Amino acid sequence: AVVSTQSGHYPGFALMPWFANKTTVILFSIFPGVLNSVYLVLPFILLSQIHQIPAIKAERGYATDVALLVSSTFASQVLLNMFLGTVIEITGINVVMYTASVIACVG
Repeated sequence: AVVSTQSGHYPGFALMPWFANKTTVILFSIFPGVLNSVYLVLPFILLSQIHQIPAIKAERGYATDVALLVSSTFASQVLLNMFLGTVIEITGINVVMYTASVIACVG
């Protein structure tokens, strides 16, 4: 799931199969790791800052909003993996990196 998410955010993973050595794998793995940490941490930071503003009256509690964020992240990864699992089953090859890179380049 994490590789799928990272590949979708960083098209450089599409180059890994053609330049398969230790140096390129390490270099290409740094940037998606940073992007993935931002993807997983930034929404919670923004949510906590919004809940600290006294002028904003939240209808829900902080825990409810955190649960909604976690659920949406989990659901998006499950749906992505269900789609890619079907693609792998139909084609018979592991096309996760290529599919995610194409989707990232397209939009």
